[in-house]
Amino acid sequence: MKIKTPFLVLEIEILFIIVIFISIFSSTFFDYILNYFICYSFILFHELSHMFMASVFGKEINIFKFSISGVNIKFKEESHKKNINILKEILIYIVGPFSNVFLAMLLKNNIMIFQMNLFLAFINILPIYPLDGYNILRNIFYIFFSKKKSNIILECTNKFVFIIMLVIALLQVIFLKNPSIIIFSIYIFFINQNSKKDRRYKEILDTIIC
Repeated sequence: MKIKTPFLVLEIEILFIIVIFISIFSSTFFDYILNYFICYSFILFHELSHMFMASVFGKEINIFKFSISGVNIKFKEESHKKNINILKEILIYIVGPFSNVFLAMLLKNNIMIFQMNLFLAFINILPIYPLDGYNILRNIFYIFFSKKKSNIILECTNKFVFIIMLVIALLQVIFLKNPSIIIFSIYIFFINQNSKKDRRYKEILDTIIC
């Protein structure tokens, strides 16, 4: 579902609407996924931090999307073409994980909230597309290498991190009988594969192939 506003397009995934709808009318269901909504609020704060910093540097938001897996913003095409230097690009991406660290420190008396925000910060600094860590590393590499070489290194890093995650997940299942990292790895893999359909990722692949 898309809602056009004077400033941006608000896009809401149908599945997310269904979850919200059921939660409103079922207190049992709401109690069951309460931690999900708490975590979602921190993801929203994370994304709003990106949005604020991007706006400060003149980037205009095109789509603000709510989905079952989180919140995502997309910039207007012309915003990508603006001459924003690498330092500013890094600041736009790094403010997200920093916002979760800030919340963790601010609310450190609540162990669950503290751990949840540190976990979100850790997830987002992983060098996997489209996470913040990937974009931060990409801009740092652009300082020292050509775009083609940088993107090749990033793609290799992306695959290497997935392999490490898979190995850790298998070891956890074998020795600790805990499938949590496998579930988390599948979730990250889903986000990665879904995001590879984006125009920006196709441009990265074109750079590697050319």
